[in-house]
Amino acid sequence: MIRYSPADRYAVLGTSGTGKTVFMTVLACLLVPPTSTDWQCWWANTKDDPADMKRLAEWGFVAPGKGPRQVYNMRGDTAYEQAQDLANRALETRGVLLVYDEYAHVVRNTIDAGPGIRDVHKTGRGIDVGMIGGVQEPAYTPRQLFSQAIHRAIFGLEHLPDIKVARELNHKYAQGWPEETDRTVPDVHGFWLRSNPQAGDDNSWHYWPHVGRWRDQVAA
Repeated sequence: MIRYSPADRYAVLGTSGTGKTVFMTVLACLLVPPTSTDWQCWWANTKDDPADMKRLAEWGFVAPGKGPRQVYNMRGDTAYEQAQDLANRALETRGVLLVYDEYAHVVRNTIDAGPGIRDVHKTGRGIDVGMIGGVQEPAYTPRQLFSQAIHRAIFGLEHLPDIKVARELNHKYAQGWPEETDRTVPDVHGFWLRSNPQAGDDNSWHYWPHVGRWRDQVAA
């Protein structure tokens, strides 16, 4: 049985439309219930996708300071600075799960996540600050997102450099879907998931045909 904690670090890889953001939404809401008093979830919105914003609202995400699940809009030239500031505030506040839906939008470059986010990777778990980082192009993302993650999920990827990164993490990866995938399920957004031994897993990759099946087992 895998144990998930809002203090953990999660890396989620997948191109647009593969189910990555849906998974991150469900994961964040399982980790931070709507009635939570010990934890908050701060979602950093850098894409401003109408479908994503509608889904977040349906799952109880509100404006900053209005509840346990909050959305912070970060767009334009200052997104990097805003994201680092949010990370620093989380480290001061504690009891915060940060979600960076598009991690590449809020880091300095392909090798440096920036001081605030870097500190969350290094010390966050010990002081109750967790992170979910989603990325569409893992080949051009600071490796710290993957190396420091306790849980890793890989959805569909299209470009060879990104697929290479996925296969370095999981040699079984074949653009997201193994041959034995159950194609009878309505949602074909399958994904691979692995958790490190300290999270209670057996240290192997597991394939899930869609987010709903994974959610049902976790919630059981």
